[in-house]
Amino acid sequence: MFAVRRSAETVTTAIDKLGVQAKASVASVNGPKSVVVSGAEAEVVAVLGELGEKGQRLSVSHAFHSPLMVPIAEEYRAVVALLAELGALSSSPPQVPVVSTVTGDVASAKELADPEHWVRQVWSPVLFSGALEAALGQWSGEEFNPCVVLEVGPNPVLSRMARPWVGSGRVAAWCASLDRQAW
Repeated sequence: MFAVRRSAETVTTAIDKLGVQAKASVASVNGPKSVVVSGAEAEVVAVLGELGEKGQRLSVSHAFHSPLMVPIAEEYRAVVALLAELGALSSSPPQVPVVSTVTGDVASAKELADPEHWVRQVWSPVLFSGALEAALGQWSGEEFNPCVVLEVGPNPVLSRMARPWVGSGRVAAWCASLDRQAW
């Protein structure tokens, strides 16, 4: 997986031009010009070459959010189905809006209860920028009702990356559950 400073459209065009859609894809759309490309290394490197980019190699164990993850879908689907049987996927409307990084929008109760929505998390691109915009769209913007963005994970790179393009005055605080730089 490589991070590149290009738009999703530009990267997709390069993938299509090379005809490597079965082995490489946009794995994440993190911002207007911030994309992660994932898949088989040779094809991903070819895409970078087509873009004239070196990219930033990400240290990961698998080609997440790429066509190479499709073979595990059945196994993952079985796990998600078991969770659904155990009641872990509720069809009740959420108490607070839940934003899906699969759709990049506020998720409906039906989507959240659908096991396929969760299975798509494995190989679909992470639509972080769309999801963040959808989440911010839920904020009233009132001064007494501040918007706080919490990034859950050991390294809050996405919230740091988003600060320049979300615009000032839309977020009162950017918080991280963990921050390796603070250790």
